[in-house]
Amino acid sequence: MASQSKWAWTSYGGCSTVTGSQHLLSTPSGKILLECGLFQGRRKTSAHLNRQLAYKSDELEALVLSHAHIDHSGKIPYLVKKGFNRKIYCTSHTAQMIEPILHDCAHLMKDDYRYLKRKKRDVFEPLYNIEDVKRTLELLEPISYNKEVELISEVSLKFHRAAHILGSAMVEVSGPNKKILFTGDLGPNTSPFLLPRDSVENCDHLFIESTYGGRRHKPVEENFEDLRLEIVRVQMTGGKIVIPAFAMERTQYLVALLNYWIEQKMIEPIPIYMDSPLGIRLTKIYEGAQNSFCDPFKIVDSNPFKKPWLHVMESVEQSVSINSKPGPMIIISSSGMCEGGRILHHLKNNCSEPKNTILIVGFQAEHTLGRRIVDRAKAIKIYGVEYPLRCRVKALNAFSSHADQEDLVEFVKNKSSHLKSVNIVHGEKSQRLAFKTKLQEDNRFRTDVKVNLIEEGVPQVV
Repeated sequence: MASQSKWAWTSYGGCSTVTGSQHLLSTPSGKILLECGLFQGRRKTSAHLNRQLAYKSDELEALVLSHAHIDHSGKIPYLVKKGFNRKIYCTSHTAQMIEPILHDCAHLMKDDYRYLKRKKRDVFEPLYNIEDVKRTLELLEPISYNKEVELISEVSLKFHRAAHILGSAMVEVSGPNKKILFTGDLGPNTSPFLLPRDSVENCDHLFIESTYGGRRHKPVEENFEDLRLEIVRVQMTGGKIVIPAFAMERTQYLVALLNYWIEQKMIEPIPIYMDSPLGIRLTKIYEGAQNSFCDPFKIVDSNPFKKPWLHVMESVEQSVSINSKPGPMIIISSSGMCEGGRILHHLKNNCSEPKNTILIVGFQAEHTLGRRIVDRAKAIKIYGVEYPLRCRVKALNAFSSHADQEDLVEFVKNKSSHLKSVNIVHGEKSQRLAFKTKLQEDNRFRTDVKVNLIEEGVPQVV
């Protein structure tokens, strides 16, 4: 453990994985938790990991949340259930969005428990309930970007725009002669949807995500054309495009983009079904966030749902009615990694028809159903039943809300004159190794800067 004059960073999730983000920062003045996210993937493994706390909840002085995605925020009510009662710092838009997200998460846990119990399958008690969520929301402390606040004695916090999703932030934590920058999830610097991320030039120790540390995204224009051609194809064949989309950001981005294309006559009108109650609730928050978006994707309508081709499916009955409707159509539903929610019903009803397409528009973690679909498994198991995967599968990374390898390297390079260490988190092993190798090979980067692969449970003294 670090001496009293040192700080120590210890990751307990979101380290060699892209789910379950939890990072403990120990300082002489006290302990701060950055993120408290859910592990996702294999049911039994995730249930076990999500019930573990490697630290004592009553020893934490504060919790800092970079953004509202469930793999960063979804375990907070469990932490509160176990006794945490200090402030949770986040941006104002994150505070707005986390309320429906955590409520939705609690309801899904309850519904899954009831369904599996009825089927007499292995069940796990819900991790937390609505009362735990309510207590969590009472602890939120929203702060603005670039506003410095004191976390604990001699330790301050500042948020910087990260361009990952609405409200996402890079986290700057500073103390005497020390500045740490944690990227959270870092968006691409040329996002076609969100305003660019802030420039943060100086830091001593950088903790950076590596989701796409070994990959480069295709140009946005090429991916857009791929999507347009896929829509044209199903319009000719009468097929259906099923899009597992995160209820936050990806759903709003897709709806805005498709509305724009239809209005600009870039594609013929096609029925679009937004089948995500959480996505619908979150879209109302996006309506009030005009200054966070780039043209032409600002949601400018007084009611963005009032399009003749756009159908908002709020009730279960409305969702089920889609099954009997003929194509062509586009179904946008959550969850984004196909781990729960209404998307499962659309996948089982459409995955075996060759004229249909499953369109993947987000990162799919290991051991998730979404990853098995991307890997073109011969069959996929949904609610214990196997369905042949005969439809087309198309993955488009233009919609990724993560920076790719080139962007990540450029981000680090711009800070290299002040850096003492670069610490790589939030990426599968192959991606983290590829990113580290790329940094060490880049002749624009100082060779005396330590590049570390942070391992779970191993303190990194800074």
